[in-house]
Amino acid sequence: MNSINIKGKILSGLISQRLTLATVLGASALINSLSVSAQNDGETAAENASRFAINFRARTEHVSDEGVSEDAFAPSLRTRLRFDSASWNQLSVAVELDNVTYLGDERFNNTRNGQVQYPVIADPKGSDLNQLYVQYNNNGTTLKAGRQRILHADQRFIGGVGWRQNEQTYDALTWQQQWGDNIQLQYGWIDETQRIFGPDEGSPPASLESDHHVMNLDWKISDSVNVALFSYDLDFSDAAALSSRTVGLDVKGGFADIWGYRLTAAEQSDSAGNPFDYSASYWLASLSAKLDSFTVAVTETSLGADEDANRAFQTPLATLHAFQGWADRFLTTPGFGIRDTQFTISGTLFGANTQLHWHQYRSDTGGMELGSEWNFQIAKQIDRYSLALKFADYQADEFSQDSSKLWVTIATGF
Repeated sequence: MNSINIKGKILSGLISQRLTLATVLGASALINSLSVSAQNDGETAAENASRFAINFRARTEHVSDEGVSEDAFAPSLRTRLRFDSASWNQLSVAVELDNVTYLGDERFNNTRNGQVQYPVIADPKGSDLNQLYVQYNNNGTTLKAGRQRILHADQRFIGGVGWRQNEQTYDALTWQQQWGDNIQLQYGWIDETQRIFGPDEGSPPASLESDHHVMNLDWKISDSVNVALFSYDLDFSDAAALSSRTVGLDVKGGFADIWGYRLTAAEQSDSAGNPFDYSASYWLASLSAKLDSFTVAVTETSLGADEDANRAFQTPLATLHAFQGWADRFLTTPGFGIRDTQFTISGTLFGANTQLHWHQYRSDTGGMELGSEWNFQIAKQIDRYSLALKFADYQADEFSQDSSKLWVTIATGF
C-alpha cells in the first residue's frame, strides 16, 4: 500500500477517545494563520523560517541465520519529506512523511510478505505519516500534541528505533521543561504506539493501543556527576503481557578528562492488565578511558529474571537494536534473563568513526552460557553524504542459532 496511511487514532481526550481530527484541524488552522500573516506582512519572518526538507537513506542488509533455510538480502530506500512551520505566538506545526520502497526482489521476510523461508528484515514497504504535531515553545517550556518522536536519554527504555527504515513514533501529549542549563524534565502521555512493522496491519501489529505515562528527570550537577530519575508506567490494551511499571536511577559522569563511568539501577513489576505476577531488576555498570583518539570501555548489564514467574525485565519501547548486540537475538528478554559483558573500542580511524564491540551473554538464572557476539561499524561523513558499513556475528551456545548480518548504508538530505 503506497498511499499515506494514518494508522488511525492519534490521541485520546477528555471528550472523545481520539483527537485525530482535532490535531489535523488544529495544524491546518495554524498553517492557515501563518499564511494569512505572510500575506498581510509581505516577506515575513514566518515565511523565511518555515522549512521543507527531504532525506534519502538507501541500505542493503544481508542476513544469514542458521535456523532459516535461505539467506536474506534486502535493498531498500527510505524517502522522508518534512515540513516545519515558522513559529506564530510560540506555536508551530511539523509534518513528516515516510516512504519505504525496494530496489530489488523481496528475498527476505519483511513480516508482511509471507517469505518465511528467509530471515526477518523488519522493513515493510509503504508510505506512512511518521510525525504530525502542534508544538508550543516558550522560555524553556515545550509542549507537543500529536504523532511524534519520543527519545529518552540513550533510548534504553523509550526510543524511536531509528535504525529501521520505518521509525517507531507515538501518538502522545508531551511536556519538556528546561530549568537553566542543567535540569530537564521530560514527561509524556502516550495514547498509541506506532511500531516499525507498519504501515499495513499484520503480525506483529503495526500499532498498539496504549495508556502510558513516561517521565525522565535529568540533573547535571557538575561535569563529574549527572543524575537522572525515571519512571515508565506502560499499559498496553492490545498486548497486556507487556504492561509494566519501571522506576530507576541513572548516574554518569567523568573525571580527569580521561575516565568515564555510568551506573544504572531499576526495578520493574507487572502493571495494568498483565496476566503475570512478577518483579525483576535491571542494573548496568560501565567504566571507560580515553586513550589518544580512541575510547575503551567495559560494561556489565543485567536484565534480571523472576525465576518463580519465568518472566524477565522487558523494555518494549526501547531502541532495542542498540543494546545486547546488533544481531538482534535478544529483542525480547528470555524468561531466564540476560547478563551481558561488553568490551568496546571506539574512535577515529583514517578519518572515519569506528566501533568494535564484543559481547558475552549468560542467563541471569539457571547458569546458562547463551552465546557471544562481535559487532563492527565504520562510518564517515563526506559533504552531505553519510556512509556506513556495519557487521554483526552471533555465535550461539545454549540460546538461539548462529547468525550474521551485514549492512551498507548511504544517506543524504536537502
